[in-house]
Amino acid sequence: MKKLPRTYTSEHLTSRVRRTLSRYDISVSQVYSVTTNDDADILRDFCLRSDAEDENQASGSVEDAEGGDPASEADGSPSVLEEQEVAQLPGAVNDSLLAVRCPAHTLQLAVGDAVRESDSSPIIGRCHALVYVLRKGGAMEEIRKRGLEIPVSDYSSNWTSTFDMLTGLIKLKDFTADFLSKKGHVGWTDSMWGEVEMLAKTLQPVQEAMKTLRTEQLTLGDFYGAWLTCLIKTKKIESPLAKALVQSMENKQRELWDTNIFCAALYMDPRYHFLLSDEHKRRAITHLTNTWERIAGLEQNSRIAAALK
Repeated sequence: MKKLPRTYTSEHLTSRVRRTLSRYDISVSQVYSVTTNDDADILRDFCLRSDAEDENQASGSVEDAEGGDPASEADGSPSVLEEQEVAQLPGAVNDSLLAVRCPAHTLQLAVGDAVRESDSSPIIGRCHALVYVLRKGGAMEEIRKRGLEIPVSDYSSNWTSTFDMLTGLIKLKDFTADFLSKKGHVGWTDSMWGEVEMLAKTLQPVQEAMKTLRTEQLTLGDFYGAWLTCLIKTKKIESPLAKALVQSMENKQRELWDTNIFCAALYMDPRYHFLLSDEHKRRAITHLTNTWERIAGLEQNSRIAAALK
């Protein structure tokens, strides 16, 4: 576990990762994949400098490798991350290093797209503003006095926090109506509360899926199982957000199936093997064969290096 400053650059994080690999005598060529969120720069820096790092490790100069090659980022050459940015789910960056998009973050992106597509942002914004009012002195004191749950605010790019905010407000519906009336504020209509309840209902499957996606030991098969369950449950909900979310998830699911690493993972998973088409199976076998050859090559290099010592 490495502690990072509250704000950090992609170069700094890349340097820390490579320094840790060096400490345990691990070459970048031994890394199968990198799990990342939406920070494209981190993965780009890591991949672009991998060759330079291996070369420096061979000569015993790790510190020089950590400096990287600034020219490699500015020479206009294609970024190894371009393919990954197109397929925003687990996928191949190049033949030797794979990028796996964080599963939880992938679902967050799908929800974000759906919220924008369904125009749900205004009502969510009003909920956020209402929570701000309810968390002020007078309202907060009254909420505590009545033994009610204190409302929580959401924060951007985390839709589980939005779900918590919505469900918290629903529990305070009667209190809110009474409080706003006493303070002379414009009350919320039944229609507005109906929207809030429908939003919470729509995000319920997402909330459940997130619990699975945040487990410590998560395979791509586990991810796909949680994804499918969320998708099936959301399809049963009749709301603009649900419709947009289904479309967003199906779009990302098509991108998911376009990646070799995903096809290979499900090919090896008996729960989902039957879902693969002949083309998916062909790609999976090719990927697994290439991966095995790469492992065999690393083992051979290790034996040669040991013999030369």
